[in-house]
Amino acid sequence: MQDVSWISDLKLRASTGKLGNQEIGNYNYLTLYRRLGEGYVPSRYGNDNLKWETTKQDNIGLDMGLFKNKIYLTADYFKKTTSGILLPVDLPSFVGDVMPTYINSGEVTNKGFELSMGYKNNDHAFKYNVNANIATVTNRVEQLHPNLKSISTKVSKTEVGHPLNSFYGYQMI
Repeated sequence: MQDVSWISDLKLRASTGKLGNQEIGNYNYLTLYRRLGEGYVPSRYGNDNLKWETTKQDNIGLDMGLFKNKIYLTADYFKKTTSGILLPVDLPSFVGDVMPTYINSGEVTNKGFELSMGYKNNDHAFKYNVNANIATVTNRVEQLHPNLKSISTKVSKTEVGHPLNSFYGYQMI
């Protein structure tokens, strides 16, 4: 590439990694009991199948400097998949007055592209830089726990095949 004088810098980057999330407190997989009168009653039901939430991310990118690095271009593509998402679930009131039980509730994928471009003028007494970037991200719920068709709040809903916490409202004619 020594004969290509207009390319000053060219770098291809790639990375992959996996990360676990255990931030649910200690021993949440165990059933807890509290004393009530002469006996004991459950205060939280455990979950023997509980495991760490896992995030896997893959990235590929390109850095390119042109014309003695006066113009610099950076392009990145990423895909991030979080599986075994930890979620506290309230149990029905007929079960008793118990704390929420944690479950591994599903899988979410985020993927996107980022493009950044800059111009640097350092050749004269008046020096300046101009930069711009654009990015996209697509978020999709790939899977939910079999007992959860959807997760709803007053203004958002999480369903398989849709973005996480999608806003929704009434449809009117």
